[in-house]
Amino acid sequence: SGLNLIFGFLNLLPILPLDGGHVLKNYLIIKGKKNYKYTTHLVSFISSVIVFIIAIYLGLYFFSIIVAIFGYPSFVEMRRSKKYI
Repeated sequence: SGLNLIFGFLNLLPILPLDGGHVLKNYLIIKGKKNYKYTTHLVSFISSVIVFIIAIYLGLYFFSIIVAIFGYPSFVEMRRSKKYI
């Protein structure tokens, strides 16, 4: 059904803790990036902000709250790991 396709697509977004975020992290590890944690959290945060803005624009307020909940830990971890680069 269409709802399953939507959830499958959303799960592939590079936002931690979704599967797309873990795929990105493992890809960066395989490529040997030293700052894979920072990069993963940065991409996760930026993706969260973009999806949040789109959700607000479309009037999907509950979904935007969920995306914000997923994006905040990435923001915190991004700032924390930046100190050690």
